[in-house]
Amino acid sequence: MRVMSEGSQKLGSGQTVRRNWAVVAACLVMAFVVLFDIALPDNIFYNYGLDQSISKMVGRRYGKGNQPITIIEFSLRALGFQPLESRLGGVATPDPNAYLTIETDGSPVWLKGASSIKYTGQGWITDSMNPNWMFNHSSATDMQNLIIGVPHSSGESTMNQAARNVRLTIYPEKPQQAVFHGGRPVGFAHTDSRAAFNCYFNRSGTFYLDEPIPDEGYIVSGQAILPIFVETEPLLRAFQDEYKSTTGSELFLPYDERVAYTELPVLSNLEEDVRDFDQALHRLVFVRTNAYSDLDVIEGIRQTLSTKLTYSLVAGIPERNDEFVGWFLKEGKGYCTFFATATTVLARCAGIPARYVEGFLVPATAPGHKTTQTLTGELAHAWCEVWVDHAGWVPIDSTPRGRLDTMVRTDYMYGHVRPGETAPTEPAQTDPPEPSEVKPKPPKPTQEIEQPPVIDEGTKLLRLILYMSPLWGYLVWRGIVYRKRHSDARHVRVKKRLGHDRFVQYIVGDIFAMWKLEGRVRQPYESVRSYISRVERARYDLFPQDLTACLERSLYAPKESQPLQDEEQINNLLDFYREEEVYLRSSVEFKTWFFRRWLTSSREHC
Repeated sequence: MRVMSEGSQKLGSGQTVRRNWAVVAACLVMAFVVLFDIALPDNIFYNYGLDQSISKMVGRRYGKGNQPITIIEFSLRALGFQPLESRLGGVATPDPNAYLTIETDGSPVWLKGASSIKYTGQGWITDSMNPNWMFNHSSATDMQNLIIGVPHSSGESTMNQAARNVRLTIYPEKPQQAVFHGGRPVGFAHTDSRAAFNCYFNRSGTFYLDEPIPDEGYIVSGQAILPIFVETEPLLRAFQDEYKSTTGSELFLPYDERVAYTELPVLSNLEEDVRDFDQALHRLVFVRTNAYSDLDVIEGIRQTLSTKLTYSLVAGIPERNDEFVGWFLKEGKGYCTFFATATTVLARCAGIPARYVEGFLVPATAPGHKTTQTLTGELAHAWCEVWVDHAGWVPIDSTPRGRLDTMVRTDYMYGHVRPGETAPTEPAQTDPPEPSEVKPKPPKPTQEIEQPPVIDEGTKLLRLILYMSPLWGYLVWRGIVYRKRHSDARHVRVKKRLGHDRFVQYIVGDIFAMWKLEGRVRQPYESVRSYISRVERARYDLFPQDLTACLERSLYAPKESQPLQDEEQINNLLDFYREEEVYLRSSVEFKTWFFRRWLTSSREHC
């Protein structure tokens, strides 16, 4: 152990020398930047990539100021579920073309894509992308907890069934900017890119990128809440109590936010329409007493709508001035957008904050087995989210249970998988009507206003080239150093110089340093195994066994026996090392990654 410690100290001192030089170089570069910024005209240094970096630091879209961001919106209207241009109603014709591909663990997911809070009486208005907050940025923590939610850490099996840990990989099949998730995301990252995944959310809870999602897709980890496990008042009560005890947070909506999520236009005839539809529902919603809690009302709304109304893609068209929910209760049949709208509006009538949600219902296949599914308009779905104190936003799906079981594939969900059978799409219709004339909105170019200003004068261009050359030279050098960090050739050289055991410690020490940047610091009393296990649980992920096996062998095996590390294990460890680098880039704040990882770096002793 003494020899190993001395080797670690020598290695650490080499890293310190390089780090000190990097700090000196960084100070010189910053001095150049300040000097040139004073000497050169305004906006001469504008660069889109730099703008992105500043946005990462401040937690908002820096270059846009207070202007709304134009994005490619996600809407069921473009997938055939709203044939009328600006209002609900009419026959639905689900688009059979692929919208995205998703990898899951085989369990069902209510995949959330967009949500709305403004109801017009005939339909929903999509919120703008401003104000916006960057996900997981320190400046947006309070709003993120209220608008998105706080993941639980319960060990109860029933709780983990209702809100389970998931890791989803999503690939776009069409141009899109909406970022999908299961309801309680904790992190987003590109699948095979080192670029930061600057993900934003707005007041209604819609996630998006400020540029089209790349073909390589993205990974979302977090928790997915399944509405079928929170359908009744006892289940909702247990969910609320367990959530409060495990998160340790007092989640309550401030008055202003509560008003926004209960706001409705003047609906003069709705109360009478609800009374004619079901008197018990009318008492729950409009004549509430202290005997009825919010959870009682939520259960009553869901159960009444799901049992007294019929699911059908063939629906009528309300008159232009008809209030939609009252018309739907009299019509008696409709599809997911009808049920979700009615649930949201009736909850608001009862004073319960609620919002309308659109996305996809990913059916179960074989729980516990990785499954790839292509999602089309036939799997598009809508539901409602209601606010539950201490637990945050909880999805409520009033789709009739028989239809919902078919859509979810509860036979697959509970393990009754029949060989050769495939999950059906949602929902089949025997005589499809003529395709809808609704066309998806074409992508709008978002880069035009973000191009660097054109410099016409040759003198300014020459000054720009001259003054920027030291800065770009330094950044290019650091980029080369950063990229070589994971090159196979470098790993071979370092392994030859250090030997197998010290090479493993060298790599794992760098992994530990990356975890430290996330705030996951190894405590003095922790063994390497317990430390790795703690980070693994906090990340909702499974690390390769080779990580612990290689490290423990290098640390504790007798030196005189000269144990050789298995080459395949070391290669697996290097693959995990590269994946952690990608994850770090997307999970920590830009300034932390830039100054403590890209500009300088250090390793932890194992």
